[in-house]
Amino acid sequence: MRMGVDCLSQVVVSRLVDSFVASLHFVCTRKSLTFCLLFVLTIGWAATPLLASQDTTDPKRVLILFTFRRNLPINALWERGIRTGIDREFPSVVAYDCEFIDFDRLKSPVYREQWLSLLRVKYAENPPDVVIPVHDLAATYFANSQPNLFPNAGVVYCSITEGTLTRLPLDRRGAGVGYQLDFQATMAVARQMFPKANQVVVVSGSGEMDLELVRACQEQFPDQNAIRFDYWTGLPINEICTRAAQLNSESIILFLAYECDRDGKIAVSTRDVLQSLSQSANAPVFGLYDSLMGAGVVGGVMAKVEEQGVKAGIMAARLLEGEDVQETGNWSVEVNNPMFDWRELERWGIDPKHLPEASEIYFRTPSIWSIYWPYITLVGAAIGIQLFLIAALLINRRNRMRAQNKLNETLNFQTTVSKVSAELLQDGSARLQFKLDEALENITSYFGLRYWRVFKSDGPHSDFLTLVSCDPHAKITDQPKLLLKDIQGLWNQIQTSEMFIVRFQEDLREVIEGDEALNSLGRFGSTIIVPLAEHRIVFGFIVLGRDDDCKIQPELLSDRVQIFGNLISQFLSRARANQVIAESRYKARRLAGKLLTAQEDERKRISREIHDDICQRLVAAGIQVGTIEREITGSNTALNSLKGLKESLNSLSADVQGISRKLHPAILDELGLIDAIRSECNRFAERGMLQVDFRFQPVPENLDKGIALCLYRITQESLWNVVKHAGVDRASIRLFGDVEFLYLEVSDQGRGFDPNIVQSGNGIGLMSFHERVRYLGGKVEINSALGHGTKILVTLPIDKEHS
Repeated sequence: MRMGVDCLSQVVVSRLVDSFVASLHFVCTRKSLTFCLLFVLTIGWAATPLLASQDTTDPKRVLILFTFRRNLPINALWERGIRTGIDREFPSVVAYDCEFIDFDRLKSPVYREQWLSLLRVKYAENPPDVVIPVHDLAATYFANSQPNLFPNAGVVYCSITEGTLTRLPLDRRGAGVGYQLDFQATMAVARQMFPKANQVVVVSGSGEMDLELVRACQEQFPDQNAIRFDYWTGLPINEICTRAAQLNSESIILFLAYECDRDGKIAVSTRDVLQSLSQSANAPVFGLYDSLMGAGVVGGVMAKVEEQGVKAGIMAARLLEGEDVQETGNWSVEVNNPMFDWRELERWGIDPKHLPEASEIYFRTPSIWSIYWPYITLVGAAIGIQLFLIAALLINRRNRMRAQNKLNETLNFQTTVSKVSAELLQDGSARLQFKLDEALENITSYFGLRYWRVFKSDGPHSDFLTLVSCDPHAKITDQPKLLLKDIQGLWNQIQTSEMFIVRFQEDLREVIEGDEALNSLGRFGSTIIVPLAEHRIVFGFIVLGRDDDCKIQPELLSDRVQIFGNLISQFLSRARANQVIAESRYKARRLAGKLLTAQEDERKRISREIHDDICQRLVAAGIQVGTIEREITGSNTALNSLKGLKESLNSLSADVQGISRKLHPAILDELGLIDAIRSECNRFAERGMLQVDFRFQPVPENLDKGIALCLYRITQESLWNVVKHAGVDRASIRLFGDVEFLYLEVSDQGRGFDPNIVQSGNGIGLMSFHERVRYLGGKVEINSALGHGTKILVTLPIDKEHS
């Protein structure tokens, strides 16, 4: 009864604790009143079995009768199997009682009868519902005593030999689980593992069950011709160990059981005897049931003791449920399985591969994997993930580096293109040679080349190409002219406007006639030929090369080389166009200068003729009129006419002299620029037209007459413009200079004007300013605005070389 209550208490307490922990965790996680209520309900549910058990009848009772004494390990296996089978099939609580008959001590029938009387008295008030006698002696003794002992209890016989099981009364309330020790199979396995064995030593005690096992073994091996069987029955343990130590390597020990020796001395346990035997024996030990495993046996085809208890427990549960076990089968015999001890296999050098199929190996030394496989798997997975991430990062880094390198290469290319474009296309006419060499230096540096040469045609019908740029570091014979007839094959190929590569010098020689032409191109290991074309008309080519025989990288075949070639083509085309424009401008300027010079010369000639001829003739006529006037004294009318004619001639002479000065100021040639400008300013003042503030610095004595005339004409024209358009009576003139330039500044505070409108009109005054100054290499700045006056600044180089 106490055992049943203990089991019930354990179940209830276990459920209460599990429910409490789970609910407490849930409550702590959520911290909600609703879940607190759920916690209380969970506690109530867990306590339901305890409350229900108080309302039911007493639990079912099971009495287990063991043949052997209490302290034998085999009893624990049987009991554990029986409990497992009952708990698996019977849901209610069961109270277990265990009794140990100990037939080795109770050999007298009187003692055994008294023991039965004790059981009858002990369980009179609470008789068992099912009795489970374990092993043959307990089963036989209980079968004979059941009608007087527990007539209403069901019976399940556990671990009974097959022969004994057939003699027991099995009715609707009785069942049994039998076994059969397989001597033949065990010895066959032993002979297979140790084929040289010629002796089998059978070790057993002298107990009642020990002798039964010896007789069964003798019945299994009646013929001993093939191998000799020696039976050590009931020998003292010390003697058994001593004899076992003296066995040779061709012996096998078959251990049966050992309850007591021949003198009646009871052993501690069969396993203890087996351990002592195995430690001292010089031969492998085999057994017949699995309770011997781990005590020193190598193995054998063994009966499973605990499995027999499980089968008996299942049948007992069916009886507790009230089933008729006779209808569903009330007995079974367990099948033996080959079992082996890993440690003993290693001790005797037996390879597990030679064991029978479906063999069970116990006490195998666990490998690191079997012990730590969860951790190894976790660590391996973590390492695998890390390796995967590292690999992914490396691949990503490699791709990123490739993209970065490609981006850097593209950026480098774009930077080089921008640099070359800035160098070439900003001003194609200035420092042509320097800009071209610098651009080619950047191109060859970008492509990792060494030499360059640029040839261009001097005209559409030229028979030669001119070397316009050459690497100063290249050790190549200079040849500024390259005849087309010497490179006719190469020139024909260049006319296709397609870039191409000559791998070696021998390939280049095939399309070039003379060595001199080859020297002009350069003796390179590899050469790139880039045509220079304008509007699909080739006018030259670029030679890019290396000074070794290694092949040029395939990347050089890309369009990038052609892009640089197009830049060079545009630069040279623009330079050619700028040169043509510059020459045209120079010719136009010289023509304009010649026109102005011719005009001034013509004015000078006309002025001189007027001054030397007409003016002199007018003066002579005036003198003659004066002479006639002095000679005529009679007629006042004639005198008055002569006097009027004289005045007309004097006025005409003065006007002719004025026209002569306007055509060419003789004072400029006679007295110089400063006196000529001062005289012009005084003339405007004498006529009352304009007051001029003239300030000056000394000018060079050897000043070019063209410069002096230009400044004088600009001063003269500017003063007349002030008089005509400014609407003021004052103006200022400043004349100063330095070692290189002369500066003339004419300003007023008049109405002003818009220079853009005036210059785009039909007036020729300002146009003459620009033409005169441009011809002399100077410049004119006109600063004016409506209502803010006008300032004209003229800058002229003193030395003609600066023009």
